[in-house]
Amino acid sequence: MKKKVTLQYVLILFFLIQSTTIYSQIHKPEHENYYKWFDAIIGVGNTGIYNGIEYEKKYRTLGESHEFYITSQFLNGDIVYDSQPYFNIEMKYDVFEDELIVKLPSQYGGSIIIKLIKEKIDSFNINNNRFVRIYIGDKEQISEINRSFYQVLYQSNYIKLYKKHRKTKLARSDKDFIYNVFKEQIESYIYYDKKYHQVKSKGDFLRLFPEQKKRINAFYKSNKVLRKSDNDKFLIELSKYIESLITFNDVPS
Repeated sequence: MKKKVTLQYVLILFFLIQSTTIYSQIHKPEHENYYKWFDAIIGVGNTGIYNGIEYEKKYRTLGESHEFYITSQFLNGDIVYDSQPYFNIEMKYDVFEDELIVKLPSQYGGSIIIKLIKEKIDSFNINNNRFVRIYIGDKEQISEINRSFYQVLYQSNYIKLYKKHRKTKLARSDKDFIYNVFKEQIESYIYYDKKYHQVKSKGDFLRLFPEQKKRINAFYKSNKVLRKSDNDKFLIELSKYIESLITFNDVPS
């Protein structure tokens, strides 16, 4: 009976905390301890993150080629699943299938590997990179099923910069068996003026911000080295620069 009362107390206290401003700010580091404390008391095994499908690897690969983000190994990360945040979860992002795989403790000892239900994933952080599930495409085709994971490179009230990781699969044969080779493709998108715009080149930025043509050309010219060495950083700095220009013009004189 004592254990039951204690568990009820923990649940009541947790949901009182969750109903405050903490819930609306779950990504802030100072609030992570509340959720870690809850998982430690209740046990991760009693939480909703176990709601998924047992994972089975589909594709045989050789060498370093794989279908995952960065590595085929599990990485430590955080996730918001069914509106509930979970921290320090072992996970890997299957880029080819656009699915998130997690490794969780099993009640029988060891661990189990689960493919999470995509529609329940709000966002996740892996390798210090944040991904959100959004829809980019024709408004007529928007649905929960069509939403996909995009890496957030930059986010503000004026401009959001996203990076889409995709992988293509090629089947190869080697004597007695068939294996797969995966190649990565990257797409970049800017959310501006309530629309998503794919940006492949300088011309896309010029068409999107024609009034800033001279300054954008100058930015490209003075940041050639950065663009070649770190394109993500280049796009982030360009987005910040464009934002500073358009917000300056919005300030009343």
